[in-house]
Amino acid sequence: MGASFHTKRVTYKNKVYRFQIWDTAGQEKYAPLARMYYRDAQAILLVYDITSKDSFISLNDWHSELKTKGPGSAVSIVVGNKTDLSESEQVDEDTGRQYAESIGAGFGRTSAKENEGIRELFDQLLVRLQGQLEEETEDNSMIAGSQMRVTIRNDAPNSRKDTEKSGCC
Repeated sequence: MGASFHTKRVTYKNKVYRFQIWDTAGQEKYAPLARMYYRDAQAILLVYDITSKDSFISLNDWHSELKTKGPGSAVSIVVGNKTDLSESEQVDEDTGRQYAESIGAGFGRTSAKENEGIRELFDQLLVRLQGQLEEETEDNSMIAGSQMRVTIRNDAPNSRKDTEKSGCC
């Protein structure tokens, strides 16, 4: 299908939020299908592999597509993944952070394999979404009061198999 689905529950400020996470893999052959996964997203995670400069460079294309065809009100966070492989790092933290700032996005670094930075990423996401959450809670328009749809554009060309990941969801 070109995407995988996960859910994640996060407690933040004594409220439980349920994230519906669509990982669209970022592979070029699935690009035409990606729009159906991010059209109603409240948040977009643009994920790159810190050991691959190519995956970082391709974020520009995904950001451009999301800006023109995606949900206009979605919160974006740029995420450098695979920090457990820092000895092979090709994209340093400052470069990732500067790019995120240039597109008005948040920034984080994670290791899905080691479950590092995941909690901080979701906390940052909730802080960035807080204005939307307060508005939606007031008028009860949010699905079940606490669900969010998140789309991940994951441009990690040599991704580990799912069985090796232990962290995110």
